[in-house]
Amino acid sequence: MRAFGRRDAGLVYGASLIGVILVTWPLARDPAHLWPPHHDPGVFTWVMASTARRLISHPLTLFHGDAFYPNGESLAYTEPLLPPSLLGLPGFLAGYPVLTYNLLLLTLWPLNGLAMAWAAHGVTGSRPAAWLAAAVFCLSPYFTEYYLEFQMLLAALVPVVLYAWLRWLETGYRRWLAGALGGLALQGITTWYYTVILGLALVALTAAMVCLRWSAWEWRHRVGWLALGAAAVAGFLLPFALPYLTVHREFGYERGIAETTVHYADLYTFVEAGSRSWLYDHLPLALAGHISETSAFVGVTALALAAASTTWGRRERRPPVWIAWVDRGVLAVLGLTLVIALVAAVAGPLRGRLGPFRLHARTGSALDVALLLGLLHLGIRGFVARRAQRERRLSEADWVRCLVFLCAVSAVLALGPVVHLGRHDVGPGPYLGLYHLFMPLHVVRTTVRFAVVTVAGLALLAALGLRAVEARLAGRPGWRRAAVGLVFVGLALEYAVVPGQYERVSTAPRPVDLVLRRDPDEVAVLEWPTNVADTDADAMVRSLFHGKLLVNGLSGFAPPSVGELSGLLSTPATPFPGPEAQAALRRIYPLRYLVVRLDDPALTAEWRPVWLALRHDAPTLFRFVGSFGREDLYRIAPLPERGRVIERAVSYEFLRTHPRLRAGLRPLADDAGLGSGVEVRLNGRLVAERPIEAPTDLTLSLAPPYRGARPNVVTLAYRARRLWPAGDPRYRIGGTGAVAPGTLVVRSSGDPRHRVGSVQLDGVEQSPGSRGYNLVALDTGGRLVDRTSFDTHGDVTASKALATWIQSLTPGTIVAGAVRDEGSGFLDAGAVAALRSLGVAGDLRGRFRAAHAFVGVKGAPVGSAIEEVGGAEARATVGRLDLGLELTEFALY
Repeated sequence: MRAFGRRDAGLVYGASLIGVILVTWPLARDPAHLWPPHHDPGVFTWVMASTARRLISHPLTLFHGDAFYPNGESLAYTEPLLPPSLLGLPGFLAGYPVLTYNLLLLTLWPLNGLAMAWAAHGVTGSRPAAWLAAAVFCLSPYFTEYYLEFQMLLAALVPVVLYAWLRWLETGYRRWLAGALGGLALQGITTWYYTVILGLALVALTAAMVCLRWSAWEWRHRVGWLALGAAAVAGFLLPFALPYLTVHREFGYERGIAETTVHYADLYTFVEAGSRSWLYDHLPLALAGHISETSAFVGVTALALAAASTTWGRRERRPPVWIAWVDRGVLAVLGLTLVIALVAAVAGPLRGRLGPFRLHARTGSALDVALLLGLLHLGIRGFVARRAQRERRLSEADWVRCLVFLCAVSAVLALGPVVHLGRHDVGPGPYLGLYHLFMPLHVVRTTVRFAVVTVAGLALLAALGLRAVEARLAGRPGWRRAAVGLVFVGLALEYAVVPGQYERVSTAPRPVDLVLRRDPDEVAVLEWPTNVADTDADAMVRSLFHGKLLVNGLSGFAPPSVGELSGLLSTPATPFPGPEAQAALRRIYPLRYLVVRLDDPALTAEWRPVWLALRHDAPTLFRFVGSFGREDLYRIAPLPERGRVIERAVSYEFLRTHPRLRAGLRPLADDAGLGSGVEVRLNGRLVAERPIEAPTDLTLSLAPPYRGARPNVVTLAYRARRLWPAGDPRYRIGGTGAVAPGTLVVRSSGDPRHRVGSVQLDGVEQSPGSRGYNLVALDTGGRLVDRTSFDTHGDVTASKALATWIQSLTPGTIVAGAVRDEGSGFLDAGAVAALRSLGVAGDLRGRFRAAHAFVGVKGAPVGSAIEEVGGAEARATVGRLDLGLELTEFALY
C-alpha cells in the first residue's frame, strides 16, 4: 500500500476547495462584500478579529472582548476559534474583517475532506475510497447546510482524532496517542462543542475496542501514558478553559435540559436531505421537514456503500457453530429491538405481558437495549478473536463493527433528551440519563451536532464499502472503474445544492463610526435597538471600526443586563426615557454615546416619532450631537447625580487598567449635626469611609479581587452617623406607634407604560419587583426579615399564600408593600383581612390596575399605616427625603 503523500493531499485539498467554492457560490465571486443574511457571520467575525487584536495587545487577558460591556470575559460567551484567529490575524489587523472571514471559511472548510481522506486511506489503503470519504465529510448536507455556521465547519480534527485514537487502542504506539490527544487539545481551542462530542466518541470507541480485543492490553503501560497525555492536554487547555469556568461560576450559566429539546435531530434527519439539496428538492421525498440547523443525511449512495461494508464479515473464518448461533441470536434480538423502537415511535409505547412480567417498551428504552446488545455482539466477536489468537490489529470487519457502534451512539445522542419522529415527541431518549452523569453536556444546547461523528463514521464505512466493491471486481478492472465512476456521479448528484443566499454588506465605516473613532478617550457606546440579533451582531462588527467599548452583544449566552437594559429603554414613559432607564444608563461607566438606528427594522413605527422628538426635547442625561447618515448620535452626561446610593458598573479589564477612583461629592442636607459620610464599596466589599460635611474630593485605589465576568460595581452610599429616627417625627409610621429604622420609599404603578413595584430602604432596592403584591418585612433595627411577592392577578393560590405569610410574622414587624402592574384579579377577602392586620385599609378588589403602596406594622389598628391606594400611581414614604449625596465627578484612571 503506497502512503498517502503530499501529492495525494494536494489533489484532495484542491478538489475539496473546488467543491466548497461550488456549494458556496457566489461567495467566491466577491468574498470582500458577501455574507449570508444571518447574524452569526458577524458574531464570529467579531470573535476572531477581537481575538487577533488581543493576541497582539493583551494576550494575558485574551478573552476580555469589548462587547457586552460592562460584563467581562465576553469572548468566552462563544467558541474560542483561536487557530482561525491566528491564521486571519494579518487580515483582521489590516481592517478587512468580511474578506478575512470569507477567505478563512473557503480555505479551512476543505480541510475536512483532506483529513478524512487521510484517515480513510489509512483504514482502506484505497485512493478512490479515500476520495469518497473526503467528499462525504466535506460536501454532504451536514456541512452544506452549515455554510453560515463558521465554527461548525471546522471539523477536520474529528476524523484525525478518531482514527489516531483507534490506532492507539489497536497498537499501543505512543505516536498515535500523541496524535489523538494533540488533535483533541487543538479542537478544544477551536470549538468546545466538537471537543465535548469527541470526548464521548472516544469513550464509545474505547468500549468497542475493549469488547473486540480482550487480551494483551498492557494496562499499566497504557494507563500511565494516557494519564501523562491527559495531564498535558488539561494543562494546555486550562488557561483557555478558565474564562469559561469564570462565566459559569459568576453567572451560573449552563444549558438546561429544556434548551436541548429545540435543536434536536429527528429520526428522519438521518434520511432526509437538507433544504439546499438540488436533487431532492425536485423529488417528493420530504419526510419530516424538520431541519434543526442541519441534516445528517449522507446520501443514498454513501448509505448503500456503508451497508456494503458489512460484507467484510463474510470473509472472516467462521467461528464454532455454537458461538455462531449465539451471535446470530444476539443480532436477531438487536434487530427486533430496533423494530420495536421504530414501531413504538410510530404507534406509541408498546405494552404487554410476558408471564408474570409487564412489558412497557418505548423508543428510548429500546434504543438503550439496542446499544447494550451492540456491545454484547462486539464482546462475542472479541471472544472469537481470542479463541483464534488473532493479532491485536483490527481487520476490515472489526473496523466496520467499531464504526457502526460509533455511528449508533452518536446518532442516538443527536436525538437529544426527547426522541422525535416527524417532529412528534415519542418519549425520552438515552441522552436524558447521560446529561445528569456527564457534566460537559451542560454546555450543549444543539444536540444535532453530535451527528458530525455519525457523518464521520458513515464516511469511513462508505470507504470500506467501496473498498469491498473494488476487491470483488479486482479481476475486472473495467467494471471496477465503471463502478467507482458511478459512485462519484451519484455523489455529485446528491450533493449538488442550490446557490446559497447572500447579501452585500458594506465594509466601509459609517459616518457615525468616524465620529466615534475621533474621540480619544476609552469610552462605551450603546447602539439602539439592542437585544435584537441582527442589530447587535452588526454593532459588534461596527465596533471593530470605531474601537470603542460596546454595550451591545450577541452570542449563545447573553448576560441578564442586556435584556434588562433593553426592557427599560422599551418601556413607554413621559418624559422618555423613564427614570429607571436613565438610572441604568448612568450606572454604566464610562458610557458616553448612544447611537440610535432610525432605519432599523426592529425600531417599530410607533417608536420612531419618540426618538425623533428626543432630538429637540431630551432629558438632561442626553445631549443631541447630530444625525450622521441614518443614525442619530447622543452624548450621555450622567453627572450631576443625586441619591442615597449611587452605583457605577465597570468591566474587569477596564478596572484592571484604571484602578484609581476620583470622585467629587457633596451632602444634600446642610445639617452639620448629622455626621454625613460616604461608604465606598467594590462589589459589596468596603473600600473606604469618608466624612462629607461639605463638598469633598475623594481619591483612592480600588484594589483586587475583581469579578472576571460579571460587572464590577463601585457603590457610593450615603451614611448619617448621628441620625436618631426616634426623635424625628418624619420617621413615625403613621398612627401605628412604630418608628422606621431608616427612610422607606414605596412606589406602585399599574400603568402599562411604566409598571413599578419598588420598596427602597435608605436608597437600596428591596422589592422583588414582580407582578402583584411585593412585600418587604423588616425588624425594628432595619434587618431584613423576608421579602417576597404574590401574583394576586394571575395565580389563584396567591391570596392564600399572602395571608399565610403575613400571619407568620411576629407582632411589631414593619412591612412595606407595593403592587406592580396588577394585583386585583384573584385578591380575596382572606388576603385583604391579612393586609388589614398590618394597619392597611385599602382594598383593591374590583379595581383593575389600581396602584397600592403602604408601610404598616404587624398588629397595628386598621387605617393606622402610611398608605396610598387607587389611581395609576401611588407612593408611601417614611423618613427624610432630603438625605443623600450629589455626585459631581466620577472618574477611574
